[in-house]
Amino acid sequence: MDYKGLLDRVIDQFYSKNYDPDLKGYIQWREPTQREKDKSFKKTGKEIQYQRRSYDVIEQFYLKPRGEKKSHMVHNYIYISPLEDDFFYTVTDTKFGMAGQVSRTKYQIKKVICSNCGNHEDEVIIKIDDYQIMIR
Repeated sequence: MDYKGLLDRVIDQFYSKNYDPDLKGYIQWREPTQREKDKSFKKTGKEIQYQRRSYDVIEQFYLKPRGEKKSHMVHNYIYISPLEDDFFYTVTDTKFGMAGQVSRTKYQIKKVICSNCGNHEDEVIIKIDDYQIMIR
């Protein structure tokens, strides 16, 4: 899967034309800890299989060179997660000074099929929901 191309399509389609992240990358979700599993089981009666809050950066696609005027206290990062059953997430990490946030957005890829011939024609990306993971 071309995650760099998919991330560029998402940025072009869902972000403003002036959006220029400092870093683009690929992440892997961390496995839930035993403590998280126990807490979830105690609260809901179900064992969690995955979590979508903590992640590790696996690959960097693009890193903007730092200019002279730009402070180390300001950054805007965007990451893409692996594709799972036609769903994927982007994580946006924005920081300016002591403030900022990390948010997660869920997207779905739908395949457009020609009603006349039944051939696969194109893929459409649909935004499902936004979720704020953390506020600084």
